[in-house]
Parts: sequence; C-alpha cells; structure tokens
Amino acid sequence: MSLSKPERRIAIWVGVIIGVTASSMLFKYAIREKNERSSQRIGSYDSNFTAVLRQKFPPVPKEIRENFPNGLVLYYESNQTLFPDTEAKNEDYWIIETTGAFRSERLFILARIRPHAQKQTETKFYRASELYFTLSSASDPQELKDFLPENEFRIIGRNSNSEELIIQTKNFTPKRLKEILTKLPKETPIIESIRLVEFVQSK
Repeated sequence: MSLSKPERRIAIWVGVIIGVTASSMLFKYAIREKNERSSQRIGSYDSNFTAVLRQKFPPVPKEIRENFPNGLVLYYESNQTLFPDTEAKNEDYWIIETTGAFRSERLFILARIRPHAQKQTETKFYRASELYFTLSSASDPQELKDFLPENEFRIIGRNSNSEELIIQTKNFTPKRLKEILTKLPKETPIIESIRLVEFVQSK
C-alpha cells in the first residue's frame, strides 16, 4: 500500500529529525570523550603529574587555571627562589605550556607564586624561554654569541627601549633558570645582568 503525498512528507521530516538528533548525540559524546581524555593526559591540570619527568604536583592555583585554562604543566618546583634580589625561600614555580594568539604558537610561561600573610598569595607570570641580557659597556652581541652554548641559547632580537638583548633558551626548568640568572653573569665580564621578562596577557 503506497503512502499518500502528505504521509510521505511526514515520513521524510521524521527521518530528518531522527538523523539530526542522532548526529547531535554522537557529537556531544565525542566532545565528552575528548574532554575526558584531555583531563587524563599527563601534564594536564587534573593529572597531578608533570608532562616532563612525571613528578607529582599539588592542585594548580586558580590564577594559573584562569589565565591559562588549557595549559600543560611541564615542570613544578616548590620552596625555591629564582630571583637573586629576594630572600624568600618558599616560593612555588610552575612552567606552563600554552598557546598564543595563533593555535600553532607555543608559549612557555613561568608562574611565580609568592605566599603572603593571611594565607594570601601573589602570582606573577614571566616568559620562561626568553631572557633579557644587559651587556657590559665594553662588550658586543658577537662576543655574547661566541660565549653562549649554541645548543641552548639563541639571540633573537633587541629591546628597542632598554637596548637589552633578547635571548631564547631551550632549557627553562626552574632550576636551570636560577642558574642562568645567578651564575651566568659571574662567569664572564661580557654580561652585566640577566632578568626574566614579565608576561602580559593580550586583551
């Protein structure tokens, strides 16, 4: 028995509705599965293990989660200080991998957590893989290039305001950054000082 024209139209629309509903359910299921896999990935905020060396870390501070919601924890060190101008020994440092303005751009962020009274903390962010070098008045960039190990450091530019050289480093664990900041200037008269660069979120 053949369907009438109105009945065929109803049957077609029912099929379309069922197809759309099924596709929507499959899409939501795929997204849920992806999110669950991401949260279990080593280095993710909920995994509690760093992506490098798989060291255990405590709950990620909300300031990091809020500023870098899709970040990956590469390194974590507690009760340390990277900065030669501070006597604090109980700061926590997180190295976070995240994306920049373009998804293909990888950023490495150093999060510095400083405890204060009344259980409050101060959080600052720096570029982990870039440092500013000030040379002595008698030195030039070529001397610095010859001095620095080329398998770790690379001169990528100059700050037009301060005239500091911008140096990219491949090794940016908290421990290595501390060595660079405190020991490297003492090893050669070429370098007057080294500092980390604060990271400011683009609006």
